Amino acid sequence: MTAPFDVHVFEEKQPFKDFEEYVNVVDEDYTINEAIEFDVYKEPKHQMQNYFDVQFYDYDPVMKLSDYNEILKLKNMDTIELSNDEYFLVTSKDLLYKVENNKDIEKIQLTSGKELKLKGIDTKTYWYQINNTGRFAVIVPDEYVQGLEVSEQHLIIDTVEETDTKLREKIKQDLKHRLVIVNDDGETVVQYYRLSVRGSAIEEQNTMTAMIASICLYIAFILISAVGTVLAIQSLSDSTKYKYRYQTLKRLGVNDKSLFKTIRKQLLILFGVPVIYSILASFFMLVSVNNVYKI
Repeated sequence: MTAPFDVHVFEEKQPFKDFEEYVNVVDEDYTINEAIEFDVYKEPKHQMQNYFDVQFYDYDPVMKLSDYNEILKLKNMDTIELSNDEYFLVTSKDLLYKVENNKDIEKIQLTSGKELKLKGIDTKTYWYQINNTGRFAVIVPDEYVQGLEVSEQHLIIDTVEETDTKLREKIKQDLKHRLVIVNDDGETVVQYYRLSVRGSAIEEQNTMTAMIASICLYIAFILISAVGTVLAIQSLSDSTKYKYRYQTLKRLGVNDKSLFKTIRKQLLILFGVPVIYSILASFFMLVSVNNVYKI
C-alpha cells in the first residue's frame, strides 16, 4: 500500500524536530481523530538486510511492539502479542519469497546478545513508508529497543473527514522549511517523499486509471473499427458470392423471415464476439492496473 493513512510524515535527520507544526496545519481544516508518533530504531547486526538486498543501509529497521499495535488499532486490526523471546516480521507481499520458509531467520540475535525466534510474517500491515528502507520492519518487545539509535521518527494522523490533494499542497507550502532542506554542500534538496496524504494518492490513482482507460478505449475503438470494416467488406463479398445459396434455400420453401434471422445470427457472431472480447480484456486490464496502484 502506498498511503493507508490520512496523513503520514517522517523525519530522518537528527536532531529530530517535533511534529507539532504538521498537526497544527492539518487541524486548521480537518478534525483530527487521532495522531500517533512512533520511532524506527537501528539494529546494527542487520541480519535481515542480507536477505532483502537493501543497499546503503547497514542496519535492520526495528519497531516497538506497542507502537506497532497502536497502528493496528488505528486500522481496526487485531493486535499481536510477543513473548520476551519472540519477534515479528512485516514485509511486502512482493518480497515475501525472500524470507518465507527461510530457516536462517527462524532465530536472530540482537546486538544486546538476546536471541529471538520468529513468531510470524505479515504482509497486510505493510506500507511503502513504514520506514525509509521501504522493504521490511522487525517488531520486537519494547524493552529490546533500549540502547538502540533512533533512525527515523514518524507521525500518523487520522482525520474524520476525507483528505485531498489540497491538504498535501497546503502542507508542502506552509511547511516548506521542513520538507525542503539545504545539505552540507549548500545544495537545496526537496524531500516531499517524506509526506503522504491518502486523499492525494487516491486522486493520483484515479487520474492514472482514467488516463490508461482512455488510451485503451481509444485503441480498442480503432481496432474494433478496423475489424468491423474488414468484416463488413467480407460480409458484402460473401452476400454476393453465396447469393445462389440463399436463392436455393428460398426455392426449397424457406421464407424471407427465416433467411434474415439466419443472416442476423451470422452477423451477430462475426461482429459481437470481437466486441465482447474487447470489453472483457479491458475489464481485466483495469482491474490489474488498479491492483498495481493499490492505495
